[in-house]
Amino acid sequence: VPAVVVLVLAAAAGAQALHLEPVLGAFLAGVVVGADRSTPAVDLTALRTFVLAVLAPLFFATAGLRMDLTALWTPTTLVAGTAVLAVAVAGKFAGAYLGARLARLGHWTGLAVGAGLNARGVIEVIIAMVGLRLGILTTASFTVIVLVAVVTSLMTPPLLRAAVRRMPATPAEQARVLTLSESEV
Repeated sequence: VPAVVVLVLAAAAGAQALHLEPVLGAFLAGVVVGADRSTPAVDLTALRTFVLAVLAPLFFATAGLRMDLTALWTPTTLVAGTAVLAVAVAGKFAGAYLGARLARLGHWTGLAVGAGLNARGVIEVIIAMVGLRLGILTTASFTVIVLVAVVTSLMTPPLLRAAVRRMPATPAEQARVLTLSESEV
């Protein structure tokens, strides 16, 4: 675990030295660590727990502090934000649904795929923070992008639950449920 932490930090520092975003170096280190199949798997559970319990909340708190919700009181920003949210949801949801239907999946399965892929989450926030830091985004546009990430992430669980509840169970799923119920007895 300490070697992985040092590698990630060194890769981030190297990317910074090359005048790139440090997050790109850290991402590349994560890909390299995750892709190495020649050595026995390193148990990164402790690191993952620390990242999820400490670093991720700090990151999201930092992103939240950079938002300016008062910018949404500006009619232009509110209309633009609503339009961006509508296009983001419609584009990703409809594209995923259409792809599922073209793959001959059922209606409810297509809705589940659309709902599951609609969430944006952390990647969008990371890109928005980089854009804000580089001066590409204004605080108002950063706020809209982060709100789109939050709203789509909050939409996903109830939509996914509703769609999955209506999906027909496949034979593999029926066997899995049967195995689970037999193991409880």
